[in-house]
Amino acid sequence: MNVVVTGASGLLGRAVVQEFSRTGHSVTGIVYSRVPKQDESDADDGNTTKVSFVKCDLRDHDAFLAVCEKAKPDVIIHCAAERRPDQCADNPEAATELNVSVSEHVAKVAKAVGSWLLYISTDYVFDGTQSPYKANAPTNPLNLYGKTKLQGEVAVRAIKSDAGVLRVPVLYGEVERASESSVSALLDTVLRSATSGDTVAVDDWATRYPTLTADVAVVLRGLCERKQKFCGFFGTWHFSGTEAFTKLELAQMIAEFAGIDNAKLVGSGAPAADAAPRPQNVKLDSQAISLMGLAKHTPVRKALPPIIKQLMAQHQQEKEDSNKTQ
Repeated sequence: MNVVVTGASGLLGRAVVQEFSRTGHSVTGIVYSRVPKQDESDADDGNTTKVSFVKCDLRDHDAFLAVCEKAKPDVIIHCAAERRPDQCADNPEAATELNVSVSEHVAKVAKAVGSWLLYISTDYVFDGTQSPYKANAPTNPLNLYGKTKLQGEVAVRAIKSDAGVLRVPVLYGEVERASESSVSALLDTVLRSATSGDTVAVDDWATRYPTLTADVAVVLRGLCERKQKFCGFFGTWHFSGTEAFTKLELAQMIAEFAGIDNAKLVGSGAPAADAAPRPQNVKLDSQAISLMGLAKHTPVRKALPPIIKQLMAQHQQEKEDSNKTQ
């Protein structure tokens, strides 16, 4: 299978590229400016294929069309997005361009080259008042991020009626920096409290279902392989981790994994007044994915420790480098 992945240098995109590559599929990763390092650990296993990374501004329809005409993808997986709710609220024009207009461009290209389109959406299309949410549940996004992603769903379906949509919640996975995921970013909160000795309030109002990017990538591959077998296959699906946490609970767990026992973390008890509004509990019903035999759920306590260990090693190295320059 020939696969084009947009946002291939991002948190989810990297995992998707790796999953398709390691299972022998031909992958073209679309990046804006930064080409990620390729993992050579499986290079000699006979299955892993080399990934071709292409720099392309997805806002340029003709440029992306040229890339896809050359790659001849069976499927385009559209991971590229502005997924930070506060950033969307602060810069609505840019968020709308990336989440809606660019998605339209991608759908038009998919239609032009005869590719299936798989669009990544979010649990934030719901307001969190009636979970768990099935894929056909009424939508009601509370913030601009959710609104633009929902508009993106509508836009791609208007152009490619057989497009697939996969909605996912908060993601975490192998990161290049802690801030790439709102889960791993909590390490910075823990370190700040431990270093300063100050008590830091962390949200314990909203319930979240952190989902590993590698697990999402397995689901995406399963959907694409199913499409290869059944040409009429399409739909909107939900996939989510099964474990529920507040941000406070995640921060406390991260402190444990990091070996930090002097962080002073307390629950905030209410959503931040100066942030984009978030739903309180958007639990997604993933039953359809499970019934197809595509679901993979890695426990958070198994997946998160090595990520935190890597970030702590980076933190320690940065401290040593800083001391050397002083």
